[in-house]
Amino acid sequence: MMPTKFICDYCGSSYAITAHQCPSCGAPAPVAPNLTARLDVRLRLAASEQEVAAIFPPICAAYAHIERCYPRESAPAKKLAALARALKIDHADSIMGLYDSSVFGSARTGFALCTDGIYWRNPWPNYPPSKHWFLPWTAFVLREFSVGEQSSYIDFGRGDVLAILLGKYTESLIALFQELQLALLPLMVEEVAQA
Repeated sequence: MMPTKFICDYCGSSYAITAHQCPSCGAPAPVAPNLTARLDVRLRLAASEQEVAAIFPPICAAYAHIERCYPRESAPAKKLAALARALKIDHADSIMGLYDSSVFGSARTGFALCTDGIYWRNPWPNYPPSKHWFLPWTAFVLREFSVGEQSSYIDFGRGDVLAILLGKYTESLIALFQELQLALLPLMVEEVAQA
């Protein structure tokens, strides 16, 4: 039987195979030749929030040498609160690590590694343009990261771009993301959605 629905790689919503984009988040629908590979199949996080949270401390600690990058345990409370407000994270206790890319260290821009995914806000309003400002871990593990058009950009693929303040740490942050991918992959299971 031919599947009749797509599962959005970004937000996990189900939508008609005839749609050109996800009605929930606006992500483009998959196109041939990989169409059948992505129909009705998605990743699901098969771990509790506590199991997910347990992978962050050793990984974030290994990258604490990056200027303005903090594991939760050593992040200043003001920075945690400021970034949670700026990124509209209503569950600040789920922030496991953060990077402050604000010019004056206010933590109003940067990224937060949370138990449900990565949230980010670039230092300049809408520049570089990014399609999304949040990726759930189920979408994050499928991405390939690269240095963007400028050395201080990390390209997440599919139109998602993260700007960091100090370009000298771009490669180190990409390594952090790749290490997180490797740690998160064993916690995922593939699901076939019912049409």
